[in-house]
Amino acid sequence: MFGNYPVNDDWVFFWQVKAFSEGIFKLNAELDPSFVVQGVLGLFWSKIFGLSYISLQILTFLLSLGTAFFVYHIIRIQGSKKAIAILGALTLFFNPLFFASSFTFMTDNYLLFFLSAASYFFIRYLKMDSYKDLFVSSLFGFLAAMTRQNGALIFVPMIVLGFTAPKDKIKKILVPTIFLVISIFGSFVWPRFGVNKRFVEIEDFTVRLSTLLYAPQYLVIFLSPVLMGFTLELRGKN
Repeated sequence: MFGNYPVNDDWVFFWQVKAFSEGIFKLNAELDPSFVVQGVLGLFWSKIFGLSYISLQILTFLLSLGTAFFVYHIIRIQGSKKAIAILGALTLFFNPLFFASSFTFMTDNYLLFFLSAASYFFIRYLKMDSYKDLFVSSLFGFLAAMTRQNGALIFVPMIVLGFTAPKDKIKKILVPTIFLVISIFGSFVWPRFGVNKRFVEIEDFTVRLSTLLYAPQYLVIFLSPVLMGFTLELRGKN
C-alpha cells in the first residue's frame, strides 16, 4: 500500500519529477518511456501537496480510480446494464497487476487512464458523430503517447475507421493524424540526456516478443470475471 519509499523502479520517475521542479526538463537517460505528461502532472501535484513517494502514489491511485470510472462508462455506453459495468470496472481495478501499480509512480496506470479516456470519447464520437468527441479522444491519445510511446497506437484504429466513414473522410482522418504526428515528434524530439529512445529498441525486440509466451496462462485468470459478466449479460437477454 502507500509508503514513503520507492516501488519497483519508480525512483527514476520520482527523481525526474524532482528535476522538473528544479527547472531541468531534459529526461534522464535511464527513462525508457516518454514520461513527459506524467512528469508534468507529478510536478503540478507536488507543488500543491509536496514531493514525496506517498504524494505521488496517491496521485496514481486517484488516476487508477479514474480509469475504472472510464471503463464503467465505456461498458455502459455500449448498452450493458449497470451491474455488468460495475463488474467490468472492478475487474480492472482489482486486477493484481493494475491494483499493485496503483500504489506506485510507474507509468502503467497513467497510460491506461489516458487510453481508457481516449477510448470512451472515441466510442462517443462513433455513436454521435461529434467532432468534439473526436478531438477530445485524440487529445487523450496524445497524452497517452507522451506518457509511454506505445500509447500512439490508439491512433491506428481512429485513422483506419476514418477511411471507412461514409462522409467527411478528410476531417475524420486529419484530426487523429495531426495528433499522431505531434505525438511521434514529441516523443523523439523532447530533450534527453543520452540517446532518445525509440518506440521499441531493436535489441530488445526478441526478448519482448518472447515474453508474450507467458500471456495465455494469465489471460485465463484475468479475463475470467469478464467472461462471467458476458455470460450473465447474454443470459439476461435470452
